[in-house]
Amino acid sequence: MQRSSFFFLHMSPFSKFLFLIMIVFSSFLTVFLIGFLIGLPFFGTDFLTQSGEINYEDPSTLAMLKYFQIISQIGFFIVPAFLFAYLMEGRPSEYLFLKRKTAMLSLLLVACLVLFSMPLISWLIEINEAMHLPAFMKKTEAWMKESEEQTGLLTEAFLNTSSWGGFAVNILMIALIPAIGEELLFRGILVRLFREWTRNIHWAVIISAILFSSMHLQFYGFLPRLVLGLILGYLFVWSARLWVAVWAHFVNNIAAVIAAFLYAKGWSDYDFNQPGNAPKFWEILLSALLTGVLLWIIFRHFLSERAKKRELHD
Repeated sequence: MQRSSFFFLHMSPFSKFLFLIMIVFSSFLTVFLIGFLIGLPFFGTDFLTQSGEINYEDPSTLAMLKYFQIISQIGFFIVPAFLFAYLMEGRPSEYLFLKRKTAMLSLLLVACLVLFSMPLISWLIEINEAMHLPAFMKKTEAWMKESEEQTGLLTEAFLNTSSWGGFAVNILMIALIPAIGEELLFRGILVRLFREWTRNIHWAVIISAILFSSMHLQFYGFLPRLVLGLILGYLFVWSARLWVAVWAHFVNNIAAVIAAFLYAKGWSDYDFNQPGNAPKFWEILLSALLTGVLLWIIFRHFLSERAKKRELHD
């Protein structure tokens, strides 16, 4: 059957990229407006006139912020990704590499990679936080620090829950939706677009990782997110399955959600927000070693998997 999306499929990579940006912002505004109208009977219009500091201790304010966080993620990542994929090819699940099954061994290896890389990522956070902009950008740096402090307060407010209901909402809002949405956009679409544009898969992974880290608008978290984006990109490329990258992203996010919940419950003394919990040198070294070894094992695993599939088809 002929598909009207052929027109979009044969656009230049640059045109596709601009078209994607248009879809993302149009989708975000549309979904946010719909979400606003749905939420109006529950939250009223008070939040539109709020001024000064937000009271994160107020349960109703926090519920409203969580609601709009979820709506924003759906509108900015998930809806535009599927819409763009449909317009490109007419079969979003195939375009986004969602139909291919993933073996349990693959998921286990990827989970181990993410968990063992965490001390290394924490060390990169420390390095990034110690960086400073040139003196002539002092005001910009002060603005970025203030902005990130506000983001940190919001994240801490989201994670600081000891109720099972709050824990379930955090799994959805912080772990599941971002893992699916961000991977749909940055790996499922942008890696493909930049590969077509640059004709080089490595540049495609690197550029999408840079955009992935930049999108969070957190200068002092840019380096660790860049490394995470590179890992997610290569997992997607090696496996040719978006669910592998989604799973890795989910494991990374839910680890923080679980750690915060255990601390809030008083079941754990570990607070990852405290500077004293920074990894020790031997932990960083071991993490770097295990991360490298696991990346090689995973690469060989998916390479072997593809070779077996080719043998079956021959």
